[in-house]
Amino acid sequence: MVVLGLVVGTGGEVRATTITYSDLGSFNTNQTGPNSITIHSGNLSVTIKYDGVTSHTLNAPADDTLGIFSVTATGGSSNVNTEGRFFLDISQTSPQVATGFFSATLAGSVKFSPEKNALIEFDQTSIQLPSLNGVTYTLLGLTGSAHNTLVLDTPNSSGTTATTLLRARIDGSGVINSPVVAAPEPSTLTMAGINLGVLGLGYAWRRRKALTA
Repeated sequence: MVVLGLVVGTGGEVRATTITYSDLGSFNTNQTGPNSITIHSGNLSVTIKYDGVTSHTLNAPADDTLGIFSVTATGGSSNVNTEGRFFLDISQTSPQVATGFFSATLAGSVKFSPEKNALIEFDQTSIQLPSLNGVTYTLLGLTGSAHNTLVLDTPNSSGTTATTLLRARIDGSGVINSPVVAAPEPSTLTMAGINLGVLGLGYAWRRRKALTA
């Protein structure tokens, strides 16, 4: 008895992309503005600062920390409404050289008790560098009805600082010419199984003929 077996597999690709980038945060003026802003109201002074990363390399896709927001409050019990603009510039050097930015509005307010939080409301939550077949940077940890708001932690007393991470999903699967490890397609594996089956049938027929000769 001869059993004809068909081998069925799953085709696909495993794509790996090495990405090198840095980022810079600025308030009110893109690129040329300072990386911090100080707002006063009554007896309370609030400083919001952003520190990005410099020349960071990773293998994508991966989740990564783009930078850290810090909020420092000094003074009393007043409420400070946070307002202004924030820009986050991404400078990518590998696999392609490209630049782009996120823009956002400062909202919310800072107060010790009851606690109130400053907000960063992003105008876009994902960018691609370059815009065609590039690396995608998608912001994580955002809330709100539009899923575009980063809530900044509030310090619990005067003279202290609270920090909040800004994280992103970095995906290079859309990049052309990144290294690819190809898995066999189902059709290829199926044909291989059929060919083996045919060879088996031929061998069985020749053996039977030899025994009856």
